[in-house]
Amino acid sequence: MRRSVVLLLMGVLGLAGCKEEAPLAKSAAQNAAPVRKEFKYLYTPPKNPELQKYYEWLKQENAGAKLEPVLKLINWPAGLTIETKECGVSNAYYWPGKAEIVVCYELFKDFHDKSETEMAKRTPEYRRKVAIGGVRFLILHEVGHAVYDIFKVPVIGNPEDAADAFALYMLLKSKDPEVHWVLQGAKFFFMKNHTDFTSTSDLEFGSFADAHPLHQQRYFNMLCDAYGSSTKRYGFLVEKGFLPKGRAESCPQDWKRLDYAMEKLVAPYFDMAEVRKLQSKKYPEFEPEAYDASAIQKMHGQGS
Repeated sequence: MRRSVVLLLMGVLGLAGCKEEAPLAKSAAQNAAPVRKEFKYLYTPPKNPELQKYYEWLKQENAGAKLEPVLKLINWPAGLTIETKECGVSNAYYWPGKAEIVVCYELFKDFHDKSETEMAKRTPEYRRKVAIGGVRFLILHEVGHAVYDIFKVPVIGNPEDAADAFALYMLLKSKDPEVHWVLQGAKFFFMKNHTDFTSTSDLEFGSFADAHPLHQQRYFNMLCDAYGSSTKRYGFLVEKGFLPKGRAESCPQDWKRLDYAMEKLVAPYFDMAEVRKLQSKKYPEFEPEAYDASAIQKMHGQGS
């Protein structure tokens, strides 16, 4: 059990770069705003004994510090605090106005427990990578909320969709070779409570009134952005039936809109020296074969 927890925490984040990626546009906003790259990592002891092992390993491994490759990409004006704590619910959230992200111990426990039961037929390594991918996505999602709030970036539309877009944008622009595991992890997070994609038993009235869009929609929006960013690189998503062809037709245009918006609204607050460090590295090619083909069966209600 402890080994699986350590492996989950060790790989939470680590964006990769690509030599061919063009540098993001630099803006005068970078020079005008103060920069304070001081990151605090707080590990608050839980009262629930079942969460103690997650607290101990997070603190021992100083897991929060492993977020710095991502955090350093942003010219934060007053630093950022990452706190892990017992919340009473599986969650991660950003405190508006406080420059603080909270990740609940229950979230780590939830990913671990659900991956063990829902993917029992999978190898431990597969379960580990999916769980890591899911946690990476959620933390990047909260970093997105922080960026929009701290830099007062205009958000048109649902802020949860905007945070999802930020998370995937960071992964796609960096050509992260593990992006397929993040997609898998996001799918697991969105679908772990209903493994059959076609099930609507949980879509009661309250689901449509929630501030968060429907999980199914968020997942397919991610696939659309990935495919739109490179129809060649992510063409297998359509070829293998993960992304419906009807939706895929508009994805390149959807990605262009997202890319333009990020370049105009978010990129000015990037630390270009840190971006160039990532872009100067060479990483393995993307391996679409690692994507979960069984999802096609589940999508059509044919899975086990």
